[in-house]
Amino acid sequence: MRSPLLGLELAVVDDWLRVLDPETGEPVPNADEEHLALLTARARIDQAEARAAAAERAMQAALAELARLRAEQG
Repeated sequence: MRSPLLGLELAVVDDWLRVLDPETGEPVPNADEEHLALLTARARIDQAEARAAAAERAMQAALAELARLRAEQG
């Protein structure tokens, strides 16, 4: 069903009346779906930050070891 007044399409998806994105035909996320997407994104960001911090610590340890080995040689 198309609403000329709103410029949107409405359709029943999984027994729910949903607003469809007119460009993609995909359902526009509802509040619960948006919240879940935000939580998922935040978790992925947290994981990436933890990996970056671990990589930074490993790099600092490697640089310290390199400096120690150079000091032993020189």
